[in-house]
Amino acid sequence: MEEGVYFTECQAASAAFSSSGLATIATGTIPGSHGVVAERWFDLSLNQPVTATGANLLAGTFAEEVLAADARNRVFAVSLSEPHSGLLTGRAASTNFALDNQGRWASTRGASPSWFPAFQNANAPERYRNVRWGAINAHAGAPPMRTLSYDPGRPDEFLSLFHASPYSQYMQFELLREMVQRENLGRGPGLDCVFVSLDSLGALTYQTGAHSPLVTDMVANFDRQIGGLLSFLQNRPGPANYQVAFTGCHGAPLLQSPVKSIAGDEMAHSMDRALAARYGERHLLRAYLYPFAYLDTEKLRSAKVNPREARELAGQAAVATGKANAYYTADGDCSHAGEWQRRLSNSFHSSRSGDLILSYPPGFVEDYGTGPAISYGSIYNYDVRVPLIFFGPQLLPGVVDSAVELADIAPTLSRAVGIAEPSSSTGRVLTQALPFLKDRK
Repeated sequence: MEEGVYFTECQAASAAFSSSGLATIATGTIPGSHGVVAERWFDLSLNQPVTATGANLLAGTFAEEVLAADARNRVFAVSLSEPHSGLLTGRAASTNFALDNQGRWASTRGASPSWFPAFQNANAPERYRNVRWGAINAHAGAPPMRTLSYDPGRPDEFLSLFHASPYSQYMQFELLREMVQRENLGRGPGLDCVFVSLDSLGALTYQTGAHSPLVTDMVANFDRQIGGLLSFLQNRPGPANYQVAFTGCHGAPLLQSPVKSIAGDEMAHSMDRALAARYGERHLLRAYLYPFAYLDTEKLRSAKVNPREARELAGQAAVATGKANAYYTADGDCSHAGEWQRRLSNSFHSSRSGDLILSYPPGFVEDYGTGPAISYGSIYNYDVRVPLIFFGPQLLPGVVDSAVELADIAPTLSRAVGIAEPSSSTGRVLTQALPFLKDRK
């Protein structure tokens, strides 16, 4: 923040899901264009929910343009999950790494490097079983903040704790440093691009909300890891050979006590009852998968119901429950004007978002039946505001207070390294950052 080009007012400008944000960073456009509208959505042709992956992207990525620009260029990605690394690289012939369902590193795309098996064995998650997570600078004998308990009969519980801990975060930085060293990144004839999706903090805030001592300690650990990485990069590949772009997909709300949760099935019943009362036809709502509602178009046609009228009625019924603050329909009708309407419109894709999108009140979360937890995907400032910093020894420090968006990152990076922007990019080139570049190598 002090030595880089720091943009203080960066926003996602759409409902802030992790997958949507990663796709926006990668493609330089909004969910309404790249198609990754949430973590999951209902596929009408398959008649079932689908999960966001790189294969779902409907827009090209910065990574694809990097590889198209020069055969000597390389792309790598590191994440705790393959869907997240895949969203960042799209269809690029990249080398991706992610944790498998046992918490072990796996090479998920591209040829596995010769050095990887040894690293994989040396960094197995088993060494963190029953580890006591102690606070940074805690006095001797202080109780742990959390214990990563391992029960052979319930291994998924340990993996959940591990993913939401500084230890999985540490493993990602370790892999990044190993990759820079072993692959000689930044020292060859081409451009090397590395994406790192640091998912641990998001996994933790999902469990605890933003204001937790665990989150405070995780951020302190995170800061130390970043400091160590920058010192490492100064020595290898060296001060003239790297740049860093740092941002986030979303923020996190507080974990309310008691939890302000909303049962999706109850929201669906409220909309369906309103439709049945107006049109005398039951089950006109085909599916509700937060935050999207899908109407049964065949039943609407048979009942000679105007789809636009039905969509707005469903949205009004959701708002009437007191557990939805806003709606936006496939026809462009919205309960609000201004910024809320823009964020909801940006979140809506014509073939994936169904008939309308809902927004819950601030602080409310979707109830998945798994106990207290935060859900992302809101349009509120605590979710959509994210950091954006460009850092590198070639940059002079600066602070930019004007509003920018996640979609601006890919075109700005493209201009900085002299390649074409992603095919569907709609973001702006942040010219405030480019004058700070003294050397575009």
